[in-house]
Amino acid sequence: MTVAYEIGLLKKYETSLVHEVKRNLLDGMLWGLKLRGCAISSEEINDLLKVQRFK
Repeated sequence: MTVAYEIGLLKKYETSLVHEVKRNLLDGMLWGLKLRGCAISSEEINDLLKVQRFK
């Protein structure tokens, strides 16, 4: 999901969004993956948001 975000596959969902909404978009997608069984920890989600400069 992070790679899709980085290469711009999600641009149509964030066209005129402010920084906080973009952060919530990525955060929500990562938590959606986690809650549906993807092996990603809360710490990894926070780390990915830091890498994207959202935290």
